[in-house]
Amino acid sequence: MATPSCLFKLESRPGQLLIDHLENTAQLCSEIRNKRINFKDADIDVLGDVAWLIGFTHDFGKATCFFQEYLKEKDEDKKRSLRNKKKTHHGLLSSLFTYRIVKDFIYSKKLSEHPIYGYLPIISYLIVKRHHGNPLNLKDEIIDIEPANNPEAFHVIKEQLESIDADEFNRILKKSPNTALSLKEFKSHVDILITDNICRAEKKQWRKYCKNSSLDIYFLFQFFYSALLAADKNDAAGLNIPNGHILLSSNMVDRYIEKKFANKENDNLINPIRKEIYETVCNSVSSINCKDRILSINVPTGTGKTITGFSFALKLREKILAEKKFAPKIIYCLPFLSIIEQNFDVFENIFIVNGKKPDNRTMLKHHHLAEISYRLHGSEEEFPTNISRLLIETWESEIVITTFMQLFHTLISNKNRMLKKFNAITNAIVILDEIQTIPYKYWHLIRKLFTGFAEIFNTRFIFMTATQPVIFRNFEIRELVPREKKKEYLSFFDRIKFHNRSDEELDVPAFIQIVKKDIEKYPEDDFLIVLNTINSSIEVFNALKKFMGQIENEGVKLYYLSTNIIPMHRLERIEGKEGIKQKKCRKIIVSTQLVEAGVDIDVDRVYRDFAPFDSLNQVAGRCNRNFSKQRKKGDVTVFSLSNKKKYYQYVYGERDLSIIKTKETIKDVVEITEKQFLELGDDYFKRLAEDKADDLSIQLIEQLEKLNFANLDEFKLIEAAYPACDLFIEIDDKASVVWQKYISIFNEADLLKRKDLMDSIKADLYKYIISVPAKGSYCSGFGKKSEIVYINKNQVESVYNKDTGFIRKDPVQCVF
Repeated sequence: MATPSCLFKLESRPGQLLIDHLENTAQLCSEIRNKRINFKDADIDVLGDVAWLIGFTHDFGKATCFFQEYLKEKDEDKKRSLRNKKKTHHGLLSSLFTYRIVKDFIYSKKLSEHPIYGYLPIISYLIVKRHHGNPLNLKDEIIDIEPANNPEAFHVIKEQLESIDADEFNRILKKSPNTALSLKEFKSHVDILITDNICRAEKKQWRKYCKNSSLDIYFLFQFFYSALLAADKNDAAGLNIPNGHILLSSNMVDRYIEKKFANKENDNLINPIRKEIYETVCNSVSSINCKDRILSINVPTGTGKTITGFSFALKLREKILAEKKFAPKIIYCLPFLSIIEQNFDVFENIFIVNGKKPDNRTMLKHHHLAEISYRLHGSEEEFPTNISRLLIETWESEIVITTFMQLFHTLISNKNRMLKKFNAITNAIVILDEIQTIPYKYWHLIRKLFTGFAEIFNTRFIFMTATQPVIFRNFEIRELVPREKKKEYLSFFDRIKFHNRSDEELDVPAFIQIVKKDIEKYPEDDFLIVLNTINSSIEVFNALKKFMGQIENEGVKLYYLSTNIIPMHRLERIEGKEGIKQKKCRKIIVSTQLVEAGVDIDVDRVYRDFAPFDSLNQVAGRCNRNFSKQRKKGDVTVFSLSNKKKYYQYVYGERDLSIIKTKETIKDVVEITEKQFLELGDDYFKRLAEDKADDLSIQLIEQLEKLNFANLDEFKLIEAAYPACDLFIEIDDKASVVWQKYISIFNEADLLKRKDLMDSIKADLYKYIISVPAKGSYCSGFGKKSEIVYINKNQVESVYNKDTGFIRKDPVQCVF
């Protein structure tokens, strides 16, 4: 018989009974039973029972009179004071309850010697202890609870236990089908529990585990932790999102292609190859089996990888639904924000029905600057900001378009905010586009992490690139375009000639003379000039601007692109009415690495300062990209510019292995065809794989295996070139409005309200922000009045140039 609700008085938060929150969270946690997983001999029903117990006990510590007094306090100052008292905190006490109850459950089932189940009590302890923070190193957490090491915490726990209403708490305990524990029994055993069960038994077991550790326990921890975080926050928010998957037709991309290109004559030589690659990849779905978890689409630049990979994923999703009776999410990951915006628009257009865009249960975009907005089908209203943020950050959608940063810092992280979506990756289809951008020092880590994750969680990873890094062994990865086919495509492509002039000693003025001469020599050609540093790019642009004013230049447009200009101006120069992609005229583009990926442009001649081979290949993909019948072969030339030292050394370092191996790869090259150039890519990655050091990867794997969460900050997917600060450039009246909103939000005392308000303007705010070296004079006020340095309208002219952006006056700012 159910216990009457009138007998419960304890609350979890104002307006919600503690028992209701515990039961709701437990039920949501136990939904991991619906996952298809392959832990060693582990039964999903047992794991589901443990997840239920974690959810049911995670807030037991809220039953103390200290926490209940805090909830009922109306005076905000007093409430703030109560919140900071250790007796009010509930994480440690809750975690001890969880530990005892999970341990009793494991022993009652005679599962304590199991290679997985035996670790569940201590894992559950850490999960609950840190469910409002970030997980720390498990070994340190065990040591921390010893009375000799933390006597104050031990004293607080006893006071908290004495303050609990035993009758109501025992009624709550009886709601659990897997425990016969009472509060009195727990109190009488608390000394033994802390000093013996955790501190002695668990340290002994953990020493045993560390001798033969694996990633399995790390995955298990994150699996449960993610389930609790999402369940706890979903119940707290009162979410009621419809269950079940949304049917997505596997032929949507087919119909989109047919409609978009119907009855259009095209002299593009590459289209037949694009069509053949598309059909080859999509037709391979029928032969995919359960062992094919790491897949690859490795074809030349410009052959339609993006749309091909997306169509393949939809077809694979339909196949899995038919055979396995579940529909995996599709998670499409990209390295750069500019590509996300570009690809999201394409995917959104594929799903437009009767003029209506897909809702967010079907598709969402997630990165740190994405708009915090979530709408359901048929609703004109979006959820409040805090609810939208939760739904986006837990990837509550069938299709997610996101960044490498979001994916990798979910798989390798101790950040509560990132780990909420860990379970969204399980059973999913994950596409990683432009995988060659991942630093080679992490290849070994990626191989271990992804092969293990794929096997345990039945996740498919699809790696897409024109230049495939040697991350996986041949037997670990299935190529969706057979090797013989790739050789055939390589023979077909003859879009460019590659010229290597990197052995020449060349300063920027000498390079400028070469460019000016060629601009006059080839009056019909579009040029793309890519430099390694902002300083050198500005020098070249200014020289060409002066030069263009001296020659006959009707119908020619000169563009400058780099992170030195605010994002709003970058977008205008690429997508605007007079932008690179729209303007029907001759184009001269000066840029930094920004243009290498994500800017879908097509030029006749490319000049590139020396860089790692994968960067050279990316920029070569902007030359004669569409392979027109009416067009001559394009030219890609690599130089090596210097000013006291080589410019590439400022960006990549003096002894970077990728630079060394690129030099080795092209040392005998003077002029080669596109086929030969693409073949060199394989040679480059083989050289890199043979000589790269795996020390950092091995070190990080060891930290993961030992659950040393606090040490995971060593993983940095993107390394900052220099300490930077953000400048807000008040370029116009719209910028002024945004800045005033920001200042009002920054001064908001309520931190939760401030976060919600910040999320509502973040996308607009960052349109006007650039990052510059923090040692410059303009950053002297950084962090004092706000987190962003404000350049007002009166300062703009002396700080920001309309063509080239931030004016770098300090010596440190002129290097990069």
